[in-house]
Amino acid sequence: MVNERLWQRTWEQSLQPDALAPRASGVSLSDQLLDELSDFGNEVGAHLDTLSMELLALRVDGRRRRVHVGVRGGERQYLSFRVGSELHFVDGLARVTTQIELGIAGHLLEVELPLLEVAPTAYRGERGVEIRLPILSGRF
Repeated sequence: MVNERLWQRTWEQSLQPDALAPRASGVSLSDQLLDELSDFGNEVGAHLDTLSMELLALRVDGRRRRVHVGVRGGERQYLSFRVGSELHFVDGLARVTTQIELGIAGHLLEVELPLLEVAPTAYRGERGVEIRLPILSGRF
């Protein structure tokens, strides 16, 4: 009889509204997950920077759905090469903007590539990626 009362008290305490769910904070669960994934991506990026002696870069902004990727090498006064890309994930596809910088003996050549759109696709059961190069784009 004593054990049954103890079990009943424990069960009743666990059914209190405060015990069922954690207290709500001002930030939604999806935003908390985005922040955690952004922090994880930026931590990986920091380690990538260190391990590659700052030749590779990775920055993640989960809230804005953007990833910055960079590759660089050399010195500007002799020979340098830099590639910087920004990936923006929206509407089920990734929009990629890329800039390339080539430096030879202090002279720089900067090229900005056109916007690419990368979307998942399937053909006869095989999954793949469709790369779109918008030639004309406009908004009405």
